[in-house]
Amino acid sequence: MSEQAGFGSDRMWDAMGGVISRFSTAYVLYCNRVGFEDGLAFAGGSFIYGPSGELLAKAPDLDTLTLFQDINLEAVREARKKNTFKRDDKPEIILEALKRIVRRYED
Repeated sequence: MSEQAGFGSDRMWDAMGGVISRFSTAYVLYCNRVGFEDGLAFAGGSFIYGPSGELLAKAPDLDTLTLFQDINLEAVREARKKNTFKRDDKPEIILEALKRIVRRYED
């Protein structure tokens, strides 16, 4: 859902999913509620990112859907060979990248 429709946080969560999966070289699964509760709107848009930061599956906004995705553990090993982020184990780099993303969407 676009920011114009009132779900600006959807783009932020999606961007963070890609960044976190790439930096941690792990699968990231995000599950969001759909609909309205106590006057709050929940967009849905659950997603699954692979260990190299690639979007593998995404549920539509404002629609109930169960996502299924095969998980290839060898992909984790390959991502960790190629991307040294996890091997370097410098969480301050991840933290600063996430802060930049959040600041960009807060402005």
